[in-house]
Formats: sequence, structure tokens, C-alpha cells
Amino acid sequence: MITNLRWIAPLAAGLFLLPTTASVAYAKTHVADGLAKPDSVAAYNPPEVRPIHILRKSRGNLATLFDTLSRRNEKLLQGTMQVSASANNDIATALEEYYSNPKALPIWIDDKGPNAKALSALRLLEQAEDWGLSAADYRVAIPSGKGDQTQELAVFEVTLSNKLLMFLQDNYRGRIDPNRLSTYYDFKRKSFGLEATLVGLAATRNLSEITNRLLPSDPKFRQLAQELKVLRSSRAQTHNDLIQMRVAASLIAARKFRGSLSYLVAIPLNCLSLLKNLSTRLRCR
Repeated sequence: MITNLRWIAPLAAGLFLLPTTASVAYAKTHVADGLAKPDSVAAYNPPEVRPIHILRKSRGNLATLFDTLSRRNEKLLQGTMQVSASANNDIATALEEYYSNPKALPIWIDDKGPNAKALSALRLLEQAEDWGLSAADYRVAIPSGKGDQTQELAVFEVTLSNKLLMFLQDNYRGRIDPNRLSTYYDFKRKSFGLEATLVGLAATRNLSEITNRLLPSDPKFRQLAQELKVLRSSRAQTHNDLIQMRVAASLIAARKFRGSLSYLVAIPLNCLSLLKNLSTRLRCR
């Protein structure tokens, strides 16, 4: 009898715990209706980055023999083949397509070095923080202006094209691809014509003609961007203030008010008023 009890006790305990164990296992693999399942969520994979390989044939025509500007441009563009840089796969392809074209011309360089359009582009990239992005991701080194600058200018030319394309693309369709966050999501992402944008940047003298139609212009988005700017310029030291800064930055980076991502992030309806009250309180300190 005692021997039988030694088996009955563990069996009874197992039967008692079985429903609980099954419930826990079920909870780990299922969530409420309408939400993503944890087993479908993987670590976020950033876009593929690869080296840029520009293959360019020398034009070797009369223009490069007798025209100083054409000869200088061709020398600069030949230097792009020696540039050692990496970019997102789609951007690298667009850069290779443009700079490998024998008819391509420098976009950012003239006979004096970086042109006025390049300086406008650099100023725009410096404002990345105001758009909820990280300025470090779009930083471009300015040529030193010393000695033979041909190769240094070639690096500047390709790098600025790379960073500006990335900046415009990130602002136009959002930096994060929601479909990479989970297999649950199936958003159709906005298409961005990288090659056409690069050709447009080369053709225009006024950078704003291109950027104004690609950067966010929604009034609510600009309102959030302004709130973020106010918060960052204030001396917010408390933990709650820092949290609200991150909230504002996250809202902007998520592109809450743009296109197909409008329902990706759940945001309290009173978020704008909360940020307004916070910024008012900070200004009154």
C-alpha cells in the first residue's frame, strides 16, 4: 500500500499542475486577437549594406582634350571608382548606375570645390535631429582644400550623394520597415525612385525643388517636430522630461502621420497636448 502511494502522490500532483502548465505554454505562444504573435516576431534586421562598386569607362572624346572643365570633371568621376564606401543595397545600386554613366556629371563639385548646392545639402543633413533622426547617420566630411584634392573631392561627391539619398528616403517612407519587425505585418511600403532622384539632384540648381516634395509637410508632423525642437533646446534634466523627449522623437521617427504607417504605432490621443504642456512648463523654469 505504501509503495502504491509513492506513485499516486506524484501522479496526482502532475494532474493538478498539468492545466496550469498548459495555460502558461499557451500564453507564451498566443496573445489577444488583433495583436502580433510572439512566435512570429524576430529581431529587427536593418537594410542590407554593401560596398559601392563604380565602374566607369573614360569618355576620351574631344571635349575632354580641349575643354578644361570637361577634363577636370572626367578626372573627378574617374576617381569615384577608387572610392571605398558602403551604402544600403538599393542606394549603392543607384549610385553605381548614375556614376557609371559616361554622360554623368558631378553633382556637388565645381571648379572651386563643393558648390552652393552641396553646402545647402550639408545644412539640410545637419537638421536630421529636428526630424527625429540621428545626424551622425548622415554626416559627411568636408574636403580639406589642401594639395591635390581630386580623390578627396571624389569621395565627397559619392558620400554626399549616398547620405542625402538615404536622408530623403528615410524621411519620405520612414526609416524603419515595419514588415521587418514581424511577419504579422504586411504593409505596402512607399516606393522611392532613387535613380530618378539622383538625376533630378544633378539637373537642378535649387536643392529645395527636390527636397520640398520629398520631406514631410503634414501640419501635425511639423507640430511634433517643433515640440521636439523646443524640448531639446530646453534644459530638461528630470527623468520624466527625458522620457517625453524620447516619446516625441519616437513619434517623429515612426512617421505616425505619413501614409501606410499611420496605424503602426499606438499613440495616446492627448499626446500633443501633453507635449505642449511639458514644453510650456520647461520654458517657465
